[in-house]
Amino acid sequence: QTTNSILALSNQLIEETTSLSILACLIGGGALFVFALVISTRIRTLRDQADASITENGQIHNAITKTEARDEIGDLGRSLERMLNQLQEQIDYREKMADNLEHEMRTPLAGVAASLKNIEEELGDQHPAIHEYLYGAKHNSKRLHELLTAIREGVTLKASLSHENMETIDFGEALSKWLDFVWRKAFPEVEFIYQPPDQTVEIRGDVDRLLQALDKLIENAVSYHRPETPIELAVDKGFGNINLQIINQGSTIDPAIRHQIFEYMVSSRVSKDDHPHLGLGLYIARTIIDYHGGRLMANNLQDGKEGVVFTVRLPAQF
Repeated sequence: QTTNSILALSNQLIEETTSLSILACLIGGGALFVFALVISTRIRTLRDQADASITENGQIHNAITKTEARDEIGDLGRSLERMLNQLQEQIDYREKMADNLEHEMRTPLAGVAASLKNIEEELGDQHPAIHEYLYGAKHNSKRLHELLTAIREGVTLKASLSHENMETIDFGEALSKWLDFVWRKAFPEVEFIYQPPDQTVEIRGDVDRLLQALDKLIENAVSYHRPETPIELAVDKGFGNINLQIINQGSTIDPAIRHQIFEYMVSSRVSKDDHPHLGLGLYIARTIIDYHGGRLMANNLQDGKEGVVFTVRLPAQF
């Protein structure tokens, strides 16, 4: 007998084995691809949630969705969620601690100020050297009182904001008036350069609160600007937004903490004056701008210039 039947059977077995191997590889590869796709999708989702948990202004907004998955990615998500919650608790504790500190220090400080006043009255015109010491003590007592007032202002700001005083404002005209009647009179030694908008720009907001926020930004610019250099203000209208830039030449912001300078009691630059800076001014300005639906950003000047530009972006009123 010939071996054709044996060869045919052998070829059939080889074909079946090859087909089954290819099918098994395709099924296994497809399963691995689906598994990798699911894993990578979960990792990208967790990455996006982690990025969204910290806003551009440095605020913590926990956007991580709690999951009950028992694998390593689920453990990582729960760890990130706990970390963000702990950071938010630390920020809340710091704000409450400042409130408690202000409350506890105000009473003994008032007693110290009263005692200094009584000592000054008892001395009369005698002991001029002691009067100089008393003057220094009273000056420092006044500075402490101003610091406590600033802390109280920062703590109670969010609760005091209300939409009742909202109105339509010609922002360019308002800036011109504030510049002439407020900032130039408050800082007569500083040169201000104002570039008004080419057209009428209107926003909806609380006039007093907006002035308070811009006061903080102008005071910050004056405190850190290099002497004999101007403070520049420029307004332009973008796509549905109004942008105000406040530029000062002088010390710069460390890029590593650029987003943190708007947090409560954070200060990074070296001031040119003798006024204490607790990092409350930018926090107050940021809170008010956020309340108006806008954004407050800070960047160092480019093109070899040393200084900082603060950008206030507010929604335009149509």
